[in-house]
Amino acid sequence: MGLVSKRHLLEGDVDAVFDHMYRAGWTDGLPVIPPTARRVEAMVKGLGWPADFSIGRLPPKYGEATIEKLAINAVMAGCLPEYFPVVVGSIQALLDPAYNLYSVNTTTHPATPMLMINGPIRHELDINFSWGCMGPGWRANATIGRAVNLAMLNIGGRIPGVGTKAVHAQPGRFTWCFAEWEEESPWEPYHVERGFDRNENTVTVAAPGGVRTMEFPECVTGEDVLENIAGALHGEGGINIFPQFGQGEMPVIMCTEHAKMMMQDGFTKQKAKEYLYEHTRHIPFSSFSESKLAAMRKIRPDQFSDKGVALAARPDQFMIYVSGGPGGLHTRFCDTFGDTWIVTKRIPKKGEPPPPAS
Repeated sequence: MGLVSKRHLLEGDVDAVFDHMYRAGWTDGLPVIPPTARRVEAMVKGLGWPADFSIGRLPPKYGEATIEKLAINAVMAGCLPEYFPVVVGSIQALLDPAYNLYSVNTTTHPATPMLMINGPIRHELDINFSWGCMGPGWRANATIGRAVNLAMLNIGGRIPGVGTKAVHAQPGRFTWCFAEWEEESPWEPYHVERGFDRNENTVTVAAPGGVRTMEFPECVTGEDVLENIAGALHGEGGINIFPQFGQGEMPVIMCTEHAKMMMQDGFTKQKAKEYLYEHTRHIPFSSFSESKLAAMRKIRPDQFSDKGVALAARPDQFMIYVSGGPGGLHTRFCDTFGDTWIVTKRIPKKGEPPPPAS
């Protein structure tokens, strides 16, 4: 792909620009901002790294993710230049071998990058962590996630039926970016749990296949909430339980009220993970078909007890993140691709030198 020439930018030619870019296969099907040289240059300056500096190669096509190419996709997505460090940091995280981006981009599973932001940059860029944080209405959330997904298409070649064989895919392949409500969480912020300083800006990437809403307005204690979450996972059919038992983490995105109930009852984040682990270790055999049980027994006999089947192999496979507006008592669970691990990276600062070339 290349920059849009001036001849396509004549006044009143907006429809022609979009039609040209759509037919060229450069869009996600939604209108895009034409990546003129002026706009791309401004986007590159949003981070300050050389335009030809490469972050790495995006599978499955293994196109070179240079700063200029990423800037082109960020412009098309509607990003402001100040969002660009988050886009670049997200790509760096996705290229960590633990994330297994090749498999995420090519699988028949609907997995897609989910970006979770921590640190002061949430406020600086107005990244939503409250009401509607996974939905429309915030430019930063919508365009940062969209820029990453456009890069998967245009640089990585995640083209439906060509580079990816996702049977259905999912709406998260348009955009999926939100932040943690650190100030309302009773626990340490997620990036602090991962070893970063509270004042550092980070992006965490996961690979959910979808999201399940769990609403418990009747709960009055933290244990009530945890018991209901664990119970809702007893029929879990995602590939975390099989065939990739023991691989990857599963995000549990809690509203602030649920998290506070747990803390008031003495549940640290680690104790909450241990509760979920213990209460999903014996999912009843009746939750599975006989054919699935037979396959599970053959491949993962360590997953079985005389009481049932385990969802996770360790407590730390449950990742807890606090986000979303107050008042609804909703918590969300994401099954993931399984053969991938959650990665957290520091978001680069504007003006700092790029990392050494690998």
